[in-house]
Amino acid sequence: MKLKALLVSILAMLAVSAVGATTASAAFALSSEECNEGLVSFCWDVAEPGTLLRELKGKEAATATVTKPTLLEAAVAGGPIHFECLKAKLGAGSEVDQEKPLAEVALVKVTSLETSECKMVKPLNCEVTPEIKTKAIVGDPVSETDEAQGVVFKPSVGTLFVEVKFSGAECLIKGNQQINGEQVCLWLTPLEDLLGQELLCAHTESNLTFGASKVKATFEGELLVRLPTLEAAGDFWDITQA
Repeated sequence: MKLKALLVSILAMLAVSAVGATTASAAFALSSEECNEGLVSFCWDVAEPGTLLRELKGKEAATATVTKPTLLEAAVAGGPIHFECLKAKLGAGSEVDQEKPLAEVALVKVTSLETSECKMVKPLNCEVTPEIKTKAIVGDPVSETDEAQGVVFKPSVGTLFVEVKFSGAECLIKGNQQINGEQVCLWLTPLEDLLGQELLCAHTESNLTFGASKVKATFEGELLVRLPTLEAAGDFWDITQA
């Protein structure tokens, strides 16, 4: 009997620990109120396509994976530079913050964009660190009433987006180089209720500078953004202006 009681106690402790682990991440509250008459917001439904979109309230942990390698280019005095990264993820603690759906726009708060398997394409006499981590950035809708205009990402503090270290005996840009500015990225299918949404960052939407000379730089890539807690329950989501 003592052994049985001990086992029951251990199982109870494990159950409490598991609950604590699953609730540690931010999770949206699924409201029964319809997404209706308001600003650009994240909404949910139990089926695809969404016919009864409802409000998501609070904060939700966000993740992302690369579906198209990220690429950065700049035309410096010594010739064009071009490096790409094959993988990327959002730093721990990244989330969507939507405390007042429809009344205030949602913010995408990224603690960092962590890219890996990075390599130089041009010039070949330069090398770049294989892992590059941005500063904390925040994404704000370009338009409060038109989800098709996407999200503008910029540093949470100041203008420094990321610092990249170059090396190589014959490399003309060796050392740490700052990339400053902001980047607009577009939701590919914002009005479709899906498990995950594609976010396209095009070079034509870049407002970035490279190095001390502040020459124009461009960034491109494609990410699949997921809301794991919401999606684990089988719920679909979209970004819409109700």
